[in-house]
Amino acid sequence: MVICNKSWQEKLPVDVTFTRNVYTIDRDGVFAVQQPGKSTFTIDEGDMLVIKWR
Repeated sequence: MVICNKSWQEKLPVDVTFTRNVYTIDRDGVFAVQQPGKSTFTIDEGDMLVIKWR
């Protein structure tokens, strides 16, 4: 899943609740495990949040 911040002027706060382990993928292709539960992310201007699960 990809959440895109289309704004070039403001950061986008995102709250997501996971029911199982998922991975976020950063710009360098590094995977980070996210535990089940509520997580908060801030997406920079023009950037995106990539979430992978199986």
